[in-house]
Amino acid sequence: MPKIANDVSALPDRRVMTTRREFVGGATALAASPNAMPACDGAATDPIIALIGEEKRWRLLAVAARARAETLLFALPKDERPEELDDHPIMAEALSLETRADEVYDHIIETPASTLAGIFAKLEWGEGDPEITKAVIADLRR
Repeated sequence: MPKIANDVSALPDRRVMTTRREFVGGATALAASPNAMPACDGAATDPIIALIGEEKRWRLLAVAARARAETLLFALPKDERPEELDDHPIMAEALSLETRADEVYDHIIETPASTLAGIFAKLEWGEGDPEITKAVIADLRR
């Protein structure tokens, strides 16, 4: 009986011809090999990822509170506006949220990433900040 070949794309500009029997045989061999895929008890979580999410949440709340407060302050007549916006009592909520976000930021820098996903998340979140980059290098050395 002749082989019926299926056209399987390995790369966009390269075609690989294979039969269903060869494909299933390779997959069976891969699944049967104990070292092919390491056993896992579940997804490895890194505390950094949760901390980054928490920092983003506090930071977004702080930005929204500041925008609301500034809108109200700029609606005041010019002679009634405070010289420093941050000194006005209406800014207290925004400042407290910013302080909380800064505390979580510091905690992210101090907490070592325990997985490669945590390292990448920290680097992406830091966006080239030298302080974050130094923290990630320290995490890699542990």
